[in-house]
Amino acid sequence: MNNLVKGRSTWMLRAGFAALALILVTTLAACGGDAVPGEDAATAAPATEATERVRAPAPGSPATDREILIALYNALDGPNWENSENWLSDAPLGEWEDVNTDENGRVVRLQIGGEGQELKGEIPPEVGGLGALRVLTLSGAIRRVDGVLTDDTLHGAIPPELANLSNLDTLGISYSEVSQIPPELANLSNLISLSITDSELSGEIPPWLGDLSGLQDLWLSNTRLSGEIPPELGRLTRLRDLNLGGNQLTGGIPQEIAGLPSLFTLSLAHNQLSGEIPPWLGNLSNLGSLDLRRNQLSGEIPADWGTSRLHSLNLSGNQLSGAIPSGLGNIDNLEDLNLHENQLSGAIPAELGNLDNLKSLTLHENQLSGEIPSEVWNMLEREVEIEIYGNDFPCLTGGLRHLYIEQRANC
Repeated sequence: MNNLVKGRSTWMLRAGFAALALILVTTLAACGGDAVPGEDAATAAPATEATERVRAPAPGSPATDREILIALYNALDGPNWENSENWLSDAPLGEWEDVNTDENGRVVRLQIGGEGQELKGEIPPEVGGLGALRVLTLSGAIRRVDGVLTDDTLHGAIPPELANLSNLDTLGISYSEVSQIPPELANLSNLISLSITDSELSGEIPPWLGDLSGLQDLWLSNTRLSGEIPPELGRLTRLRDLNLGGNQLTGGIPQEIAGLPSLFTLSLAHNQLSGEIPPWLGNLSNLGSLDLRRNQLSGEIPADWGTSRLHSLNLSGNQLSGAIPSGLGNIDNLEDLNLHENQLSGAIPAELGNLDNLKSLTLHENQLSGEIPSEVWNMLEREVEIEIYGNDFPCLTGGLRHLYIEQRANC
């Protein structure tokens, strides 16, 4: 299983902040308050939508929630957790480690796993009875033999009973041996964020994911998913983050992705995608990060990037050819441009010097040649890090890894 795209701590923090935002904004709305002005749209948008939804009546009671948490504790090796404050005690459920409750004492957020709380065993189906639950994230223990997770972590099936969680906004499972996403989860109509990463998911990406119309974050990274990207994902018109990196996906980038107007992050890195980079990617006006590295993409880099708002563009480790298009110099917000390990040829376009916000330019291991434009040298005065070795610039000798301003006299 790949472990190249998403780290454990990053995922847990990201899920935690998103979950807190959902609960906080819902509480503010109930009290007549507003979200904090200037809050990042990636966090604020899901929380705002959550306030607009009519929550389904939550079956069960605090007493039944307590019974379910006890079953979860016993099923996932709870006696060996280091961080298990108040679990199995008579304290209110909201005082149990990593459990949040609403004003009625019902469990609304359950985020367990990670260092000091490593989950081992099968997710019990009883979890589907937490009728008020809005956020569920589970992170298994990391136990690998020859790069493969062992049974000493979360394993077994994702219980189809989770489809009964009609109020669920966020579902995240990481570092597990779960291998399939049950089709029953298509009934989670309130789902905003779905993240199953660093797991043993196999087979094709289920096309029915396109029916989760409210989905804004879809992370299926570092798994064993194969086949083509289903065009049905193009129906997720509210999607902001799509991360399918670190899989075994094949085929091209489907045209239907062009119909995702809110898309901010698109990561398809470390797959086996082929064909050309579609030019319509430059028309996704809200796209801020595009990561297509380590695929088998070929042809030329699209020349027109329109009014792109990209701040990060990574096309490295493919089979791209032709010249670096001068149009990349029109992406005003670009901070990181990575084109290394391709078959790009010709001169470095002087227009790259227009990228005033650029911090890193990585062009090594191509077939670039000619004179290095003065505009590129001037980037060094702005402390832009430039990697340019492994090309055909005769004035740079000795396998220099980076470009330094004192080398200009030799070129």
